[in-house]
Amino acid sequence: MKTVREGSFPAAIVLLLFATSGLFAQKGFTVTYVGNGNTLGSVPVDRILYAPGQSVTAQGNTGKLARTGYDFSGWNTAADGSGKDAAPGSTFRMPAANVTLYVKWVASRVSPAPGPGKPPAIAAKLPDLVVESIVVNPISPMEKGDITILVSVRNVGPVPAVFPKKAVMLNGGDYGRYVSAQQDDSIAAGQSRTFSFAKAAVAAGIHTITFTVNPEGKLAEANMSNNQRSISVKVRADTTPRPDFVVTGVTFTPANPTTSDRVMINVAMKNQGAAAGTIPAGALTWSEKVTGKPGSGGSSDGQVIQPGGTFSGGVFMVEPGDWAAGTYQVVATVDPQDRCLESNESNNSLTVNLAIGSGSTATIQKADMVIMEMVLEPPQVTIQTDFRVKVTVKNQGNVAATFPNGSLILGGPDLYYQYADQGGTSFQPGESRTYRLVKGNVQAGSFT
Repeated sequence: MKTVREGSFPAAIVLLLFATSGLFAQKGFTVTYVGNGNTLGSVPVDRILYAPGQSVTAQGNTGKLARTGYDFSGWNTAADGSGKDAAPGSTFRMPAANVTLYVKWVASRVSPAPGPGKPPAIAAKLPDLVVESIVVNPISPMEKGDITILVSVRNVGPVPAVFPKKAVMLNGGDYGRYVSAQQDDSIAAGQSRTFSFAKAAVAAGIHTITFTVNPEGKLAEANMSNNQRSISVKVRADTTPRPDFVVTGVTFTPANPTTSDRVMINVAMKNQGAAAGTIPAGALTWSEKVTGKPGSGGSSDGQVIQPGGTFSGGVFMVEPGDWAAGTYQVVATVDPQDRCLESNESNNSLTVNLAIGSGSTATIQKADMVIMEMVLEPPQVTIQTDFRVKVTVKNQGNVAATFPNGSLILGGPDLYYQYADQGGTSFQPGESRTYRLVKGNVQAGSFT
């Protein structure tokens, strides 16, 4: 057995203590440097753990980073240069998170004309991206159907092309913009890559579809004039007979409600299309334009409505005291989720005004559940031990309240517990009740 002198420890024991004891853990945030496509050199290494708000000095190109066709131009918090710049020697305040700094490369420029007896300048080699093909699937799409567009991009230049975040754009952004999943995605010289776009419910007619690669010009190329390609797509009109649901009228019960009334919205609907249609469950929704208050109802149980047929539905939308006196714009919509394919999907809503008057001075009968107190047991929680949260709940309303299952939720980062009440627990007006929610084996940290 090896003898250890007093006051000294073998290195293995010291490392073990450091790794297993929270008392020895260092806290702070790191700064990491990334070469971002470099072909030579090495990135600086910063081993300091910074506290939030501490001043950080950006390091220089100490490892002689280099990249063919590009010059080193400092650092940036995003690989494509769209973040915040950090010049070598500049300082910034450390946020409460780790920071990654990417090399900011700029394309090398052709040197000035050589003087007498000097060799000629050599132009920098750059990639050159072109849109080589566009394929639409299906080949002959029908209106209101979905289409998928496959775009093949080829790098005809002599060096790899590193994509920026916004790599390919369709129709000036009308359809959307491709965002690279990896900021350092690249296409090697002479290679291609295919991008996929989806477009739903395309209208009938002839559409000109234009794709642009490297639309913002963030990637330096040998030729920026060949980055675009267009095709024409004919979308056939759908002549299949279909239903067409419309809202023909909206009334309220009572007709002149006050703040103390329970109000029902009654919606009359019609199929004015050329074919029968099935009204799906949850066929009716309503919303208030100004406040954004939503509601839904009117399940039809798969009712089939023939052409010219009518149907109606109603749902309670306002409980006593929920809305203040005033005039509201209520929008009623049939088939809000477009589950039934119609000949016209744009005429499913009707907007009407709802005037609510001042109610009586009588007290509104409602329950009102509140949390009166939350106490930790014990007050000081230690790591990897159990603790309880004592919660006192009171019904401060004027009618009894019935608790459903899962009536209380205790939550926080990595801390979640739902109290599974048996359901049907009744709270009389003014009654209080205490619950204890248990959480075990917690980790170190602060929790809300």
